[in-house]
Amino acid sequence: MKRRMMCLCLALILAGMGALCPAGVRAEGETAEKDWNFYLIPDSNTRELTEQEIWQWDYDSLWYLINEIFARHGFVFVKGGQFYDYFNRQQWYKPNNDTVENRIAYDQTTDVEWHNEHLIKVVMEQMQAQNTKNDKDTRSWRNAVPPEKMPDGFHAGRISEKKMWKVYSAPREDAWRGANGKACFDSGDAYWTMGQENGWVLVMYAVKNTGYRIGYADMQDYTTEDRNLKFESVPCTISKDTVMTDDPIASLSPVFSLREGDDATYLASYTFGDENWAYIEVEQNGVTARGFVPVDAVGIVVLGF
Repeated sequence: MKRRMMCLCLALILAGMGALCPAGVRAEGETAEKDWNFYLIPDSNTRELTEQEIWQWDYDSLWYLINEIFARHGFVFVKGGQFYDYFNRQQWYKPNNDTVENRIAYDQTTDVEWHNEHLIKVVMEQMQAQNTKNDKDTRSWRNAVPPEKMPDGFHAGRISEKKMWKVYSAPREDAWRGANGKACFDSGDAYWTMGQENGWVLVMYAVKNTGYRIGYADMQDYTTEDRNLKFESVPCTISKDTVMTDDPIASLSPVFSLREGDDATYLASYTFGDENWAYIEVEQNGVTARGFVPVDAVGIVVLGF
């Protein structure tokens, strides 16, 4: 079968655009970088929590929920302790200068927050009495921590309404959808956004026991994401047989298998860890999909790595 002639396109990726790098790894003894910006419960300072929702977390996470309340008020954690690095990496955390018995933090804690602190401790005692870690099909603070390979540009998602969101690989409802057509995420859990395209927000979220998924959710009526995505949109061809994935971070779960000579549209280039990927759009069997392939799998010269 006669293959299409490959086209060679030139895309200049300028510093700070297109090629994104992961958060730096901190060496022992260095001050924690402010490279995180999320809360486990964003509104635990303004509303009374319920026992039912606290039971949705595993036992270990309850300590983080309690300390998140006080960290909002600059509670100073013991250097080298369990919570020191965790909170010192949060951009919103501002430790107090006066550390005498953390009186500033305690004095600023509101009645609502003291209620929540007490209720969390009540649930902890209930878990202890039942001899359970409550770690089966529950939420964990670990899932809220951004993956080390996550590139700059994604930040913690914020939304005014907790609900399940359908996720598509491209910003349209007839695009390919992972998880056998059931891909979705709970905005009450941790997720990260990069920008929006016509109201469709590019999100990344953890997929239980497998890795992550990057795709689009139609959140225009709810999200505060106001950064507009701008892609190259350069026609090109696949230069070798490869697999397109929606998770270049961990699982490399396949979207489509692509053959040398297949048509594609180059959108951007990203670096996840030390691996370079091209973000492309393809159409297979009448279905549009976006995903990631190794940068050397597209018939395009990408400068900037």
